[in-house]
Amino acid sequence: PTRLLLLGPFRVERAGRIISFPRRKVEALLAYLVLHPQEHAREKLAALFWADSTDESARTSLRVALNTLRTLLGNELLDADRSTVALNLAYPLWCDAPEFSRVMQAAETAHATPDAAFLQTLETAVTLYRGELLADFYDDWILPEREHYRQQYLDALLHLTQRYRSLSEYARAIETAQRVLAADPANEPAHQHLMFCFAALGNRRAALQQYEQCVLALREQLAVDPAPETTAGMTQQQIVGMTKGYYLSIAPVLIPVLLLQALGTLSLLCLLDGGRRLTVGEAIRAGLKGLAPYLLAQVLLGVAFGAVGLLVLGGLSVIGG
Repeated sequence: PTRLLLLGPFRVERAGRIISFPRRKVEALLAYLVLHPQEHAREKLAALFWADSTDESARTSLRVALNTLRTLLGNELLDADRSTVALNLAYPLWCDAPEFSRVMQAAETAHATPDAAFLQTLETAVTLYRGELLADFYDDWILPEREHYRQQYLDALLHLTQRYRSLSEYARAIETAQRVLAADPANEPAHQHLMFCFAALGNRRAALQQYEQCVLALREQLAVDPAPETTAGMTQQQIVGMTKGYYLSIAPVLIPVLLLQALGTLSLLCLLDGGRRLTVGEAIRAGLKGLAPYLLAQVLLGVAFGAVGLLVLGGLSVIGG
């Protein structure tokens, strides 16, 4: 049978070779007739695809496009008369987009079946989805249908992620949820799945970073905060624990960097002192002598700010109470 690929770049294969079409309008017309196999009035098709032309010119363009389809794919492709056009349902044609929809409907039926059957159906569906519907086309009629298939694809990935989670296959769940975010960075359920899986694997740092990415994506793209269930998935104890683990993990790098920064600052101040001109070595030695008092002052300053913050928060809670 003829193979028509609409999910991703447009492609037609027949008898083992790729069929090339002379114009994009012909490709778009074929896609429309396959996605909408019911009978169509010629006037409607002419107005849809050649809206900028006169009525007579649009009808002529439609007639030429239909003849091109018959020439390239066979006269039996279409059922047409003087007023209507439709895809011949008996024509041996396989198309990925209708097949994807059929598999997704089968997945809904298989939802109540054992995990293996449901997983296999969903995995088949996501394999069919090579990319957005007619990715290189920008006709107005395509946009809502492209979004429909895209949403079905994301739903399939999310269902797969949930099933992998329930089977404790966290690595596969993470890979699948990341595919969701590749297509939709602000997809909050995918972020929730990733946070859970990272936490289940004991990767506190990754879970915290995922939460931060979720907050950032939601605010940048949708101007909203995370839903309560997302925040509920990160209890205060978990957030504190993950934050602690994160900073402990970077401490071996962060502490030497901060020390070198402080030493460089103090040494530079010594070099710029208005008194005797010091050599670089003398300035570094002077900086080392002042390093301990400098760090102590920073610690005391941090404690002071923390105490003030606690007092302010305590006062606000009393007022709120």
